[in-house]
Amino acid sequence: MAMDKKVAVIAGGAGRIGFEICRTFCESGMSLVILGSSKARAIDTAKRLEKYGDQCLAIGCNVVNSQDVREAMEQTVDRFGGIDVVVSMQGWPPQKQEVTDITDEYWNGVISSHLTGSFHMLQQAVPYLEKSTTPRVIFLASSGMFKGEAEEGLAYAAAKGGIVSLTYSAAKMLAHKGITVNCIATGGIYNVYGCSNGNDLARQIQLDNCSNLKAICKTVKFLIDEAGGAISGEVLIYNSGKITTC
Repeated sequence: MAMDKKVAVIAGGAGRIGFEICRTFCESGMSLVILGSSKARAIDTAKRLEKYGDQCLAIGCNVVNSQDVREAMEQTVDRFGGIDVVVSMQGWPPQKQEVTDITDEYWNGVISSHLTGSFHMLQQAVPYLEKSTTPRVIFLASSGMFKGEAEEGLAYAAAKGGIVSLTYSAAKMLAHKGITVNCIATGGIYNVYGCSNGNDLARQIQLDNCSNLKAICKTVKFLIDEAGGAISGEVLIYNSGKITTC
């Protein structure tokens, strides 16, 4: 299937990484649906993308609510006829805190928005993805969660760790349907965590430059293309050479 015939649904497209992924989709001619807890922000993102492609729909959607996600998927199919790609990267912003300072509200909010939201995106898309000839699911995690080194805080690390486990299990469960499920764990991303020579994260990386958003987008594009059809259950780590795995 040509890229310009595919339909992608992305949750979290208003952020810096998310917007670049959306732009990649639009420039490839794909039809794109942006889900946002703030419909106004999703609409604003869609307007910013108009110069890259004209097949973009913004939907207000709370991914923690499965009914919201179900209705968003239905609207997508009503508008574009199907779903081929799902990218889930929404969530509360990270906040590093002492263990004793983390409130129940913050913990539950982070886990729900990142992990539960990702599950709902997967769950509600499966009935449509299994009808696609190139069904793809991509989750976003953080390389900082490995070995307890999350710069983003404990709740964020736990949520992203759950997404990695979700990736492994879902890939195995959905393999017989031909649906690939992969995860990109980002870290050391220039212009996201303020990567510079004076930054703590920058001092830990081994490569000369921080990872860049264009490289992430090329990876996403590869995974959803035909060549990525044989890759599933993988966590691709962008860490600029920082040693993160066990």
